[in-house]
This record gives sequence, C-alpha cells and structure tokens, in this order.
Amino acid sequence: MKKRFVAKQVGVLSLTAVLAGMPAVNVLAEDVYAQKVESLQKEMLEQAVATETKLNITFETVHGEKVGETVAKTTATGTGDWTFMLGTDYQLPEGYQLATGVEQVTNVAVPFGATAGHTVVVEPVAGAVTETKLNITFETVHGEKVGETVAKTTATGTDDWTFMLGTDYQLPEGYQLATGVEQVTNVAVPFGATAGHTVVVEPVQEAVRPTVLTVAFETVYGEKVGETVASTTATGTGDWTFMLGTDYQLPEGYQLATGVEQVTNVVVPFGATAGHTVVVEPVAGEVVETKLNVTFETVDGEKVGEAEAKTTATGADGEAWTFMLGTDFNLPEGYKLAEGVEQVTNIQVPFGATAGHTMIVEKNTETPDKPDPENPEKPDSENPEKPNPENPEKPNQDNTNKDDGKTQNTDKKTENKAKTPKTGDDLQAAGTFSILGAGALAAIAALLKKRK
Repeated sequence: MKKRFVAKQVGVLSLTAVLAGMPAVNVLAEDVYAQKVESLQKEMLEQAVATETKLNITFETVHGEKVGETVAKTTATGTGDWTFMLGTDYQLPEGYQLATGVEQVTNVAVPFGATAGHTVVVEPVAGAVTETKLNITFETVHGEKVGETVAKTTATGTDDWTFMLGTDYQLPEGYQLATGVEQVTNVAVPFGATAGHTVVVEPVQEAVRPTVLTVAFETVYGEKVGETVASTTATGTGDWTFMLGTDYQLPEGYQLATGVEQVTNVVVPFGATAGHTVVVEPVAGEVVETKLNVTFETVDGEKVGEAEAKTTATGADGEAWTFMLGTDFNLPEGYKLAEGVEQVTNIQVPFGATAGHTMIVEKNTETPDKPDPENPEKPDSENPEKPNPENPEKPNQDNTNKDDGKTQNTDKKTENKAKTPKTGDDLQAAGTFSILGAGALAAIAALLKKRK
C-alpha cells in the first residue's frame, strides 16, 4: 500500500511538471493530489484499527425494577448498521420472559463502530419461583454499621410485598430504634425485586442489675454458723471483687479458721449472682453460746409451743453439749410426749452451734385419783402420807421415821415417773426437788453433757 501511495504521488508530481507554465492546470493537479492523500490516510487508519460495535441491554420489570443486564458486541465492519438480535446476540435473564402486553423492539440496529443502549421489559416466567428480597443494614446515628439481615419471600403478585419490622426481620440483639429519628420500618418491595434499606438504631438502655455474692460461714466440720449477702449496683465490662472487711464481715465472735487456705476476696462478673463459703472458728477467749430451739407439735403438725435452751459451756473441737428434756427444757404445760412415737429427748449440739429440734406431744388428759368411799383401802392420792383411820394395820408415822417415809414415797414417785412420759407439771416438780444438792447435781450434769 505504501508503494502504491508513492507511485500515485510521483505520478501527480510528473503531471504537475508537465503542465508547468499553465497556472490553472497546475492548481487543479494540486487539489487532486491533496484529495488522494486524505483518502489513502483514511483507508489505512480503518484497516489498522478493528472497531467494535456494542449494545448495552438492561432488563427491567414493568415497575422499573432492574433484574439484569448484558452486553452484545461484534467486530464486523460495514458501511451501514449491525442488528443485534434477541436469542442470537443476547438472551433474557434466567426465569424471565418478555413482558406481556408491552410493545417493544428486541432486534436493535446499531451503526458499525458505535456503542448504544437498550432496555427490554420482562416479567417472571409463570410457575418459576422468584424471590422478593430486602437487604437491611442497621446503623447508629453516627453511621456505624452494627448489623445486617436479609428478608425475603417467594410470594407472588402484581404489586408490592411489604417487609415488616418484627415480622419479616428483627433488630439486632441489644438494640432498639434510634429515638428522635423518623424512619420507615415497613418497606414495600415490588414482587420479584431485590431492594436495600437502612434502619437507624441505638443500644438498649438496660436496667441496672446488681452484682450479688451470698457468703456462708462454716466451721471446719461443715457446721453453718452464719450467712450474709454482699451486693453492688456498680457496672462495668469485667468483674467486681467483694472484699472481706469492706464488702462483708465475719460473724461476731468468729475468725478465719487457722490452717485453712481460702479465698476471701471473691470475684463476680458484673450483673451476676454467686455464692461462696468462708471457713471460720470461734475466737479464743470469747463467750460463744450453744443453742437449741425446740418446737413442740402434735401428731397433726399443729404447733403448740416452743422453747430455747442454751449454754455458754465450751468444749474441744468435735465435742457437743447435750440438752436434756426435764433439765434444759420442759414440755409445754398440760402436754406430754405423744404415745407411740419414737423420738429423741436428749439432743446433742456441737459447742458454739445453734440447732433446731421438734418434739411430738399430746394433751395430758389424766387427772389425780380421788379416794373411793366404797373402797377405803385405796390410798388417798392427794395425801398419800396420811394414814387411813379405817386401816389400823398401816403403822403410824412419827417424827422419828418421817424422813424415811418421805424417802420411800419419793422413790416411788421417781419409779412411776420413769415408767410414764414426763409432763410439764411433773418436770416442774422434779425441778423443785432437784434444788436439794443443786451444786453437786450441776457438776455431775456438766460432766455427763460433754460428748465427743
């Protein structure tokens, strides 16, 4: 081509030279020369660069929703147009067909070397499952993204589907709608379309939950001697440390048990409730009471009385004090131990501890016997020491043997009491009698009450 151009150029120059001296003809030759050069340059440029012809197609529903796009192109050349044909040069999106009732062009002519755009209106293919989607983004008023979700449905129709907050989608956990912000939470999306929406939220202001620690105080033997609750309404992201001496105290008269490794500063996560046990022992030299709370009930569970027995006596570790019915506590007046019920009346309580005990009782319906006038030999229960004048065989009691008679009679009473349950009246009488020699009896009882 280049040679062809040179030859033509030389030919034009020769013609110019031949026609020298002829101005009009010389001007004509120069014009022809210029036209030829321009034509050859254009031809060479077209052959050197292959130009594409393009068509950008957008697919939309009748509602204007964009459901797809594609590009059709060709490198064919010519002097007219290239026609891009549906089904040959481009296809409809999967699951869609040409919208019914819409007049439109599907074979689109584009001039060679040009780029054009075209929109094709489509609709879902009947029977094909087409989802309607809503992509929701949750942001704070500061534009911070704190969550996202997708709501979708396969329902179909000719209008819109409304995605509703609380039904089709939920707010992120721990968040609520931002106060003071007007916004749409029920979002309408055309059937078969996919849309996006942003909801502005803020953290939920939760009620202050206290942090609680329940502390139980026990001895090394597992005996519970106290309990307390420490709490705080402080908040944070870590833990709260409850400290002995600051947030809670040891029971009065107790100290931390010696030789026991234990934690006294207890860590609890904010807002949580926990429990902890501290092992203690009585403070040396301090008076610590040992107590027994006694409840009296009938066989039907009716409470008819209660009593408290206590002592300040002390003993070694592992020893106990025995509270005895008739000595340390008595039955309610007018009651006796319930017949046919096996129960403990002497209760052991570890030194320094407090315990409870229930005793089953019943009303004492027995009354003292009266002399029977028809049977004068029956003794007078109200005055058993008085001789029966109609029974001369019973010796008279004078001052010499009066003490012996009382002693014998007392022995009988003791024997009778040993055979029958004790009542409140009997125990009071026994307490009156025990005044004699009280010092000696107390010393003996103290020795008997210590149990290992």
